[in-house]
Amino acid sequence: MGNVALSVNRPGVDPPSGWEWLPLASIARMESGHTPSRNKPEYWGGDIPWIGIRDAKSAHGGTVSQTLEKTNALGISNSSARVLPAGTVCLSRTASVGYVVKMGREMATSQDFVNWVCSGSIDPDFLRYLFVAEESALSRFSSGSVHQTIYYPELKAFHVCIPSMTQQKRIVAVLDQAFAALDRARANCEESLQAAEGLLRRTLGDEFEAIASQSSSLALQDAVHPDCSLSYGIVQPGDEVSNGLPIVRPVDLTRREVGLAGLKRIDLRAARGYARTTLKGGELLLCVRTCSRSSQISADYADAPKDLSE
Repeated sequence: MGNVALSVNRPGVDPPSGWEWLPLASIARMESGHTPSRNKPEYWGGDIPWIGIRDAKSAHGGTVSQTLEKTNALGISNSSARVLPAGTVCLSRTASVGYVVKMGREMATSQDFVNWVCSGSIDPDFLRYLFVAEESALSRFSSGSVHQTIYYPELKAFHVCIPSMTQQKRIVAVLDQAFAALDRARANCEESLQAAEGLLRRTLGDEFEAIASQSSSLALQDAVHPDCSLSYGIVQPGDEVSNGLPIVRPVDLTRREVGLAGLKRIDLRAARGYARTTLKGGELLLCVRTCSRSSQISADYADAPKDLSE
């Protein structure tokens, strides 16, 4: 049994007052999907939207009106795909189990979906929300050693617990309003974040322009100590040893200043031949691989080679 109102076979629990358990196939027509041959380019690029997993993933829980791919009458007639009416509820049943969308117009789907054409006894949006609420149950109903799949015997045995059509529509209206509010809140947050990021970029840009107008340019090699040169760090630092030589790695460049605490320590013999990487404190390290972080070496750090191998 599922978490809310879905079960494989009729469960042994009584429904709430005013609700009833019904076989889903008795109130909605189950339809499959199919993929027209990819070896026939003439089957593709027409005017019939064709729902694939990527479409369902991007529109999960909502309504699909446009798809990444389209087929045509020739593709439909030469495959097992069917053109289904607007309002059909599509549930992905293979590989990526549990994506739910409603067709916003006449469409076809791939074989990754089981599709439900609702009768007058169940509201398509109620069924859509029901499947979304039962996401974890749908995962439990699937099986397979390689790819998880909800097979047709289970799908044909689906039972749903539903109230009257009037109550279904009331529930849908409440959920529509709640999700619309969430969408607005999400959009407002994203807009505020973008505005803050834009303000930060403009402020930093103004500050750097002001500094640049009052400063002179100097090549980095002319600004560093004469003894500072480009050098590679320890390639194979080896295992960690207690009371060994501390070594700075890219993973350590997460603070503005790197001290001795928390650094990996290695055998002193591993540092032989890397004297030019010895740190005395006060140096600025820039990671040139895997990340672009920089940190300053604290004054309490002495005689530690930096590892630029990562």
